[in-house]
Amino acid sequence: RENYVRHSLGRPAIGKAGEVYQYSNAGYAVLSHVAEKITGRPYEELVRDLIFKKLNMNHSFIGRDNLPQGTPSGHVRQGGHISTMNIGGPLEVMMAGAGGGCYMTPEDLIKFATEHLKGLQGRDGILKAATIKELHEGINEPGNDRFKYACGWGIQESPVTEESHGHN
Repeated sequence: RENYVRHSLGRPAIGKAGEVYQYSNAGYAVLSHVAEKITGRPYEELVRDLIFKKLNMNHSFIGRDNLPQGTPSGHVRQGGHISTMNIGGPLEVMMAGAGGGCYMTPEDLIKFATEHLKGLQGRDGILKAATIKELHEGINEPGNDRFKYACGWGIQESPVTEESHGHN
């Protein structure tokens, strides 16, 4: 991870901070490495202890955790129907997976989203409400004034509510 971070930070900037928007998982990788250096613990362990355990997300996995045997990790369309399938890909082998690499049940994802909703409603949880609100302060993506990006959250106008916050 240190080599990945060193390489990422060693590349020339695409522009001045705050002037140019370009999505990159490298920022999350840098932050995960900083967290490891400060705490002396692996990023995956921090996520398990500080998020999964505190929110009782007992069916969530990160990085190279062993998924339960026979648990599908996705769905594919085959013929006229949808079937489950273990899907492999780059998130499973990311050296600095802070930009992804989490697997969880829908129930655990709801626990995660509920914690954010609580914060957006002004109620403190494992994070202060002010921190959650800051995580959801989006910036417009270039050429799309109806969609904002905010620390992993996509924020867009919704036909049902003022706006919707989604996380993949």
